[in-house]
Amino acid sequence: MRQLQVSLGLIQKGEDYFLQLRGDNPAIGAAGLIGTFGGKIEVGEQSDEAVSREIGEETSLATKPKDFTFIGDVTVISDYQNVKTEIVASVFKLALPDDTLVIAKEGRLVVMTKEAALRDRHRLTPATRVVFEELI
Repeated sequence: MRQLQVSLGLIQKGEDYFLQLRGDNPAIGAAGLIGTFGGKIEVGEQSDEAVSREIGEETSLATKPKDFTFIGDVTVISDYQNVKTEIVASVFKLALPDDTLVIAKEGRLVVMTKEAALRDRHRLTPATRVVFEELI
């Protein structure tokens, strides 16, 4: 089975988590599910650099690697480009001030509390589900 190294950014403001409803294109992996923002770690890139870059590409936030706190790693089986794939994810948290506006550039913004995410875990990507169940 192929393996994909990714960095995931859990964006938090107060009790709310800002997540992404992924598009319906099956080639993107976990299509139609709700997940954290993030993506592949590029060659020569550190995981904190990747999460900062991905958050900048996928949201209106301008971040630096030092803005993120590493909270753990998760490994799950998911799909990517229509192929079953082992996803190895470094997970980071970004705590936002109350007055920060977040706009999704990719997918649709979904705001959930931890309780709502756990209640609706069937709507979450495999990695996001494990993040809510085991890391926060």
